[in-house]
Amino acid sequence: MMRLKLPNGVTTSEQTRYLASVIRKYGKEGCADVTTRQNWQIRGVVLPDVPEILKGLANVGLTSLQSGMDNVRNPVGNPLAGIDPHEIVDTRPYNNLLSQFITANAHGNPSISNL
Repeated sequence: MMRLKLPNGVTTSEQTRYLASVIRKYGKEGCADVTTRQNWQIRGVVLPDVPEILKGLANVGLTSLQSGMDNVRNPVGNPLAGIDPHEIVDTRPYNNLLSQFITANAHGNPSISNL
């Protein structure tokens, strides 16, 4: 299983198409869970394919860095952020900044990993 880091659970159409292509590769064994922490977990991934998948994730602006073990989990937010006409503040930029801090812009942040 490969867990992703998706601040606010938001993906672009390009990112979603890439994720679908990864899942489709594994046929009946491949599937994805959308979690309560606004994340995707891709199931059926085999170890030899991981480097290629990680490159593809990076190419579409996604990462799975620091998404397992005892790491800080995916920052969650209001799923209606940015589209709710009654919101006072769109929190998506702050959630993205927090996620970038947690993963050091997808390079890894050892100061807060494996806590």
